[in-house]
Amino acid sequence: VAANPKSHDSTSAAEAAISTLREVLTRLPEDAEANAALGMLLEGTGRLDEAEVVYITALRSPGLAAFASQRLATQYLRQGGRAADAVNVLAEAARQNPVDASLASALGSALAAAGMPRDAFAAFSRAFSLRPDSADAARLPAGGGGG
Repeated sequence: VAANPKSHDSTSAAEAAISTLREVLTRLPEDAEANAALGMLLEGTGRLDEAEVVYITALRSPGLAAFASQRLATQYLRQGGRAADAVNVLAEAARQNPVDASLASALGSALAAAGMPRDAFAAFSRAFSLRPDSADAARLPAGGGGG
């Protein structure tokens, strides 16, 4: 079986980009775009533990905290058994950014995954109130969120 040269090229390109971004971040550790790109590249190459560290570090950057919270929570939810961690990260981000509809929606998803449907309903309602034209309206069940 011959190796796929395209796969090797894209892996090499990803590794080169990761290396370059790490160099940038040694000089400019608060660079929000570089942190976001590094986290996404690490995530995309399956290096989830390293991506988690980047996202946790990025939580301290005001310009990146909301994005990092959502990426970190997504990782926690994909890992299974970490829904409470996702809720904690997103609840803090939503507290710091009370007018961010996407954070409220992500918190709703995490709360639902954590088995907290009433709290999830409240979070989705909050997202909908912030952005009535959003897809969260479709997530709101009639009657207030179930048991």
